[in-house]
Amino acid sequence: MLWAFITVVVYLGIQFLIGFTFAIFIGAAAVRNRLEPNSFGVATIMNIFAWLASIGGVMLVLRRVNRVKDDEDYPAAPPLPPGFDQ
Repeated sequence: MLWAFITVVVYLGIQFLIGFTFAIFIGAAAVRNRLEPNSFGVATIMNIFAWLASIGGVMLVLRRVNRVKDDEDYPAAPPLPPGFDQ
């Protein structure tokens, strides 16, 4: 349950940070020199980049979750019940 929460936070966090940063740059450009209203191409590219970065972050979390420890000692298997090997 914790890893599911972490995965959602990573996905939404990356989406929010990239979108927020992009919005600040767009706002600064709009104030400095009039931004043209047909700048949807750049916004689409940034959305695709944010989406791919979020998927990459989720994949990193999943790789961390699925890591198997090789040096962990496991208890010995219990003996077979009597008469089971006949």
